Amino acid sequence: MTYRKSALMLIGSPRLTKSNSSSLADYLDRQLQEKYIQTNRIFLLSALKSNDSIIDLFTSVKIAQVIILISPLYCSSLPYIVTKSMELIHGCRTSPNLPNQQFYALLNCGFPEFHHNHTGIAICRLFARESGFIWSGGLGLGMGETIGAKSLDKAGYLFKNVMKSLDLTSQAIAEGKEIPSEAVSLMQKPVLPKFIYKFVAHYNWKRQAKIHGARNKLSDRPLL
Repeated sequence: MTYRKSALMLIGSPRLTKSNSSSLADYLDRQLQEKYIQTNRIFLLSALKSNDSIIDLFTSVKIAQVIILISPLYCSSLPYIVTKSMELIHGCRTSPNLPNQQFYALLNCGFPEFHHNHTGIAICRLFARESGFIWSGGLGLGMGETIGAKSLDKAGYLFKNVMKSLDLTSQAIAEGKEIPSEAVSLMQKPVLPKFIYKFVAHYNWKRQAKIHGARNKLSDRPLL
């Protein structure tokens, strides 16, 4: 098979393959390969474990024509492993003759509202600009926990807007364009009605507390 270009996916979740970020990457990966784009995937948690794996990360970033960061959002920012990886990658891009490499970001958060991703996407945009990449857009998904680290294809109708957004994004990547506004809008649509999502979230929170013997401690305020 003759590939049109190469794309490197950087997965920022510490849950590795059992993560919502990995599920999103799986779907996007298939769409890109259908468009004859060679894909490679690096889990940043694993990449930071040794000097050799960090060098492999640098090499993979250097040779890829497209970089796609797929990550969860933690407290309105990026996970430590993503921030650390950005610092390391930025530090090695000192050449005045860097290749034209596009940088895309796909963030997902557990909050019902998609706009919590805006700060994280802004961080990605600044990183791309300061590190010599071509910023090509970002997507922000709210209610990310609804994925449950499962295949988007098997969820069917529930994630139809998410999959359509990724379809449009993969086409933009194949054509070397920015993420279209339609893809951004589709990704921002709520997966579920907000009241249903909050009800399920509260139920799961209490269930986890019961499992860990903390059911009667949820209202504790030990620092007051």
